[in-house]
Amino acid sequence: MAYHISSDHDLHPDELISEINMIPLVDIMLVLLIIFMVAAPLSLSGIDVRVPEVSSSSSQSLSQEQKIIISVRQDGAVFFDDQPVNLDDLPGLLKGRDEGGLKASVMIQADKNVAYAQVVDVMNHCQSAGFHRIGLVVSSSPVR
Repeated sequence: MAYHISSDHDLHPDELISEINMIPLVDIMLVLLIIFMVAAPLSLSGIDVRVPEVSSSSSQSLSQEQKIIISVRQDGAVFFDDQPVNLDDLPGLLKGRDEGGLKASVMIQADKNVAYAQVVDVMNHCQSAGFHRIGLVVSSSPVR
């Protein structure tokens, strides 16, 4: 003779299930994730370019590694360690600052009215000296 012991977990036909069904929630979240993954790259297309400003909330502090600052004035004069230099002498000066074969970061600080080609020319001279970690210094002002 078999006895059936009733417990609180047995379901009766007229009882409601009091548990949350997670499957529809997970399905909706996966669909939303796919939609955002597809839509995010499309929203970045645009031509309105305003440099060299960056919002102060998105500016990141640089690490404590060695940084070499090269400045380019509005008239095109290039400065290395606050001393005016000829652009052709820049690779030799940079190689002299390479401590122990470890390449430091080069930061180019250019006036916003300097021609883009001049900044690229400074970058090319830095790369010819073996420095490939080159950054641009921008002002921290709110984006309009």
